[in-house]
Amino acid sequence: MFLLLGEYWKPLPLIILGIWTTLSSFLVLLLPETHGQPLPATIREAEMLGK
Repeated sequence: MFLLLGEYWKPLPLIILGIWTTLSSFLVLLLPETHGQPLPATIREAEMLGK
């Protein structure tokens, strides 16, 4: 269905995909930094990770 948008305007699927990719890459910056930290062993530890 996504590729069918190209029938209306040929570059439209690529533009939508580019916007989607750019938005996702900026949203990754909102994730908490975990480099060098041990992985949580329980759900409670995982919930406390971002606090």
